[in-house]
Amino acid sequence: MKNRFQIVLSASITGLIMLIFGLISWAVQQNLYQILVEQAINDNRVIGASVLELLKKVHEKEDRIEHLIPDVQNSCDLLKLPNGGFVCATKDDGSLVAIPNLKPAEVGKVNLAEVGKFMSFEGKKKVDFPQNETGEFVGFFQAPDQTTSDIIVKTRHKSGLHILVHQNNDQIFQKAKSEGDRLFFWGMVISLVIGVLIYTFVNFQVLQYQRTIAKQNEKIVAAHHEIEEQHKDIIASINYAQRIQQSILPAQDEIGKFLPENFILFKPRDIVSGDFYYFQQKDGLLILAVADCTGHGVPGALMTMLGNESLNEIILNKGITTPDLVLNELHKNIRKTLKQAETESRDGMDIALLTIDHANKKAQYAGAKNPLIYIQNNELQVIKADKNPISGEQREQERIFTKHEISLDLPTTFYLFSDGFQDQFGGVQNKKFGSKQMKELFLQIQPLPLPTQQARLNEAFETWRGQGSEKQIDDVLVMAIRCW
Repeated sequence: MKNRFQIVLSASITGLIMLIFGLISWAVQQNLYQILVEQAINDNRVIGASVLELLKKVHEKEDRIEHLIPDVQNSCDLLKLPNGGFVCATKDDGSLVAIPNLKPAEVGKVNLAEVGKFMSFEGKKKVDFPQNETGEFVGFFQAPDQTTSDIIVKTRHKSGLHILVHQNNDQIFQKAKSEGDRLFFWGMVISLVIGVLIYTFVNFQVLQYQRTIAKQNEKIVAAHHEIEEQHKDIIASINYAQRIQQSILPAQDEIGKFLPENFILFKPRDIVSGDFYYFQQKDGLLILAVADCTGHGVPGALMTMLGNESLNEIILNKGITTPDLVLNELHKNIRKTLKQAETESRDGMDIALLTIDHANKKAQYAGAKNPLIYIQNNELQVIKADKNPISGEQREQERIFTKHEISLDLPTTFYLFSDGFQDQFGGVQNKKFGSKQMKELFLQIQPLPLPTQQARLNEAFETWRGQGSEKQIDDVLVMAIRCW
């Protein structure tokens, strides 16, 4: 399997070269055969003309065949032609008068068809030779079984003597075939040598490539190991950051001392979150907030720490507890800390801030893009937030937030939340959960104990996300309290 590519490539190229050499050798054989045939015909013409010229000189005035036969016979015996060739002579009736090794007693008694008794004409049929205006015939003398043939040039002497010059066509063909076979043989040898060289070259290149890949793999493995170590260090750092973030978030037990019925559904998208919740007790007021900071993960977590610290400064140190004034001051603090008046920083947060005054049975709310939902008498109410966030771009002269007041004469359940739950994609149609469906869910679970509500909300979120096979796209935070 390892060398299959090299073998297939080498065999393919070798086979192609063999095919090319086969075609070339066939073409050479055919061309050479035609050349040899033309050469044989020309040689036969020259020899036949030479014999006639000799007869003219020796017997210039003699036209009787009987006087010509001895010189013709002598020429037949002396002339040695290539390719098994010979010269013979006949009369007009086809009777043989001269051929190599013809005995005097057989002159005129042997027909051309029977000349095989003397030479290689055995079994060949007698043919009538048509001639052109010069008395010359050029053609093939074919055996009846078509196994042998001769190339013949026949010329006629004025005495009626016909001079036939033969060369064996089969020997000529064998010469051409031999040359073609020789070329084909060497072509096969060359093809095999080229195939071996190609295989060796390709194998060498493959080995070089494999060595290069092996070195690259070693580097990749080393880099992967280094990345894994770095990843472990990063995760360890983020986990440590998570512990720091959790340490600044209020403990649910601490909230439970003042608000026994509560729940916090907190699902960071990453290890650390860009959402945070806040609780503080000041001057008889319970102050709660849910904030959604710019970004996720570590950048968002840094903003949560900045937001938490600013709220402590405003509420605990400056003593500001009215929700709208807290947000006004928070906006100024974050912009100042991030130097947003001088830089292009647009980081900030959306927040819903609620104060509970049990003594006076009232609650106050102010929001920056994060609304407040509360339920009284099984009726769901929504207080819309101001459209501007905390910090970020500010075009107005001063950013002022709106305070809203809610009576607590009736049992009331408050829901503070970021947008991560309602913006989650999922369901069979893979769309957002949406604020409408979220309100319906709050109404549906409102009669249940708050810990049970938390479980139902979490189940609804995971079911919705799972139906769409979607990852969690944002941090999720829902905080609920019930006041009697």
